[in-house]
Amino acid sequence: MPRLSSIHRWGGLVLGLWFAIAGLSGTALVWWHELADPVLPSTSAAPLPLGQLLKRANADLPPDSLIHRLLPAATPGGAVQLQALVPGPDGTDQRLTLWVDAGSGAVLARQVWGEHWVHVLYQLHDGALLGRAGALAAGLAGLPLLAMLAAGLVLWQRRYALPLREALGPVAGLRGLRRWRNLHRALGFWSLLPLTLAALTGMTLSFPDTTRALLDPLLAAPPARWEKAGPLTLDAAVALAEARLPQHRVAWLDLPANGDNGVDMALLPRDGRVAAPARLHAALRSGLVEYSLAAPVEQARAWFMALHNGAALGLGHRLAISALGLAPGGLLLLGLAMGKRRDAQAAARQADLPRHSAPAQG
Repeated sequence: MPRLSSIHRWGGLVLGLWFAIAGLSGTALVWWHELADPVLPSTSAAPLPLGQLLKRANADLPPDSLIHRLLPAATPGGAVQLQALVPGPDGTDQRLTLWVDAGSGAVLARQVWGEHWVHVLYQLHDGALLGRAGALAAGLAGLPLLAMLAAGLVLWQRRYALPLREALGPVAGLRGLRRWRNLHRALGFWSLLPLTLAALTGMTLSFPDTTRALLDPLLAAPPARWEKAGPLTLDAAVALAEARLPQHRVAWLDLPANGDNGVDMALLPRDGRVAAPARLHAALRSGLVEYSLAAPVEQARAWFMALHNGAALGLGHRLAISALGLAPGGLLLLGLAMGKRRDAQAAARQADLPRHSAPAQG
């Protein structure tokens, strides 16, 4: 199938570098928190009320800063994480993360978005370094990747007289072009299904609204519940949320802005299973509370994300996704080696043409 072979070859040459960069950046992003988050001391002091903690943290920030999200300590003695918008030197807001001692309110570490190399890899992975067009291209890149994988599968099946073992794994003793083809076929075969899954889940994450529109008609959302609890502090609202959803813990709070007193909370299962967050909205002054479990479409999206980033099935899954990120680069390098070997063989055949085929010299 020369036409399909050419499509596969040239598609790999043109898009292979993009896929290789996406794979390598994805390998690093699997270990995002281990690479980017600071190592902090724990505290044994009793935690401060959240309102008091926010006041102390605000005193450490420049004027006109806004703390918009609070992540309670996930473990006893851990730090509280605050996400804020602060005025940057060029007049635009910067995204700042603070890690705060829960017992004293002291700032233990701070990190501006974009200053760590992992942040750059994240923007490279999702195309954000090139703006909206780059993000769109990164999402749509899953389509040519799927086409390349499908073409590769057809070519893998048409191995002609080669034994099956050469298409399933490395075989010792092979030489030249046959050796590179053996390695390329084997790597392509074993990475086919995981790369297909990575491409599909990556597209659902790049286009969340389209995913919701496609799945939502099939999955009915659970009804919301509400009650009136009276005026609430932040700590009382957190306690109420965890009392109403006892199998969950508050993972983060989106804080009031511009004088509004409404707090939105996201709650995740205490046992760490993959799930979209349950939601609770509390109006602190009136005490009106509304809460609901996540809609099934959001649960599906949570699984897509967990499968894509290696968070679904424990450490083994993370290691497997890390290894998978190396596959596109490996396929590209093997494809280039095959092309170089083919060119060398073609040049050798050209040089070995019989001398009598050349015009006689007078």
